[in-house]
Amino acid sequence: MWVRAMDALESRVVTGTEGATDAPFFWSYDSRFLAFYAGGKLKKVALAGGPAQTICEISATVVGGSWNRDGVILFGTNASTGIERVSSTGGVPSPATAMNAARKDAVHAFPVFLPDGKHFLYLVRGAVPDNIGVYLGSLDSKPDQQDPKRLVDTGFGPGFVTFFESISRGNQGA
Repeated sequence: MWVRAMDALESRVVTGTEGATDAPFFWSYDSRFLAFYAGGKLKKVALAGGPAQTICEISATVVGGSWNRDGVILFGTNASTGIERVSSTGGVPSPATAMNAARKDAVHAFPVFLPDGKHFLYLVRGAVPDNIGVYLGSLDSKPDQQDPKRLVDTGFGPGFVTFFESISRGNQGA
C-alpha cells in the first residue's frame, strides 16, 4: 500500500502492508494506523513506521471495516455472517450483528461508525430485494436485537462524512 500526504507530490510505500489484498482498508479513528486484510488476517500498521501487527485471524475476506475512538474495530466478510467486532489491540472476533432469517440476509458488510462511536451503519444484502439496504446497528445491542428497520434502499455500502468549517478571528465576515 502507498500513501501520500495532501500537501506532497510524492507517495511512499507503507512498510508492512506487503500481501494486502484489494479488500478495503480503513484508518484508525486518529489516522495513525492503517488496518488491512492479508494472508487470512486482519492487521494494522502504524503510519509512523514499524512492523505490521496481527489483530485477528479471519477465515473469509474482509468486506469493509471501521475503527472507533475506543479501539473497537468492526468488519464485514464475504461469508454468511454478520458484522464482527474485535479490539484494535487484538483478540478473537465476536458478532456485532446476526443474520436475519426472516429478511433472508446473505451478507452484512461495510460497517461505518457514526460520531458517537457506539452506533454504526452497515449494508445488508440478501435474497429479498426489498430488504437490501443500509441498516443501523449499535454496540449496546445484542447481535440478534439490532434495529431491523432499513434506513436506505441501496445495494452500496454506507458512508458518513463530517464537515467542519473554521472561521479565523478577524475574518468572520460582516
